[in-house]
Amino acid sequence: MTNNNNPYQLSQGLDVLRPKSGEAYPIPCDEWTILKGKIKKLTSEPWMFHSLGFLLLGVALSTFVTILLDTFQLPRPCPKRVLAYFL
Repeated sequence: MTNNNNPYQLSQGLDVLRPKSGEAYPIPCDEWTILKGKIKKLTSEPWMFHSLGFLLLGVALSTFVTILLDTFQLPRPCPKRVLAYFL
């Protein structure tokens, strides 16, 4: 798979790093059970994604309909004398 014209080098090598030693914090079994229970409760409700999806779809469709019906108007340019006054 070596090609002289290819600037990329592909590799399938895998390096396994040894764990580094460091300070360990002992956690009592009761607290560990409470932590595992709290982690299991961390979920996202499926209705949230449906609601968010329909909200974004509604915003996109209303914007698209406004553009199609040509009711969107570009702002008028400011008169030059007003710009000269502020400059």
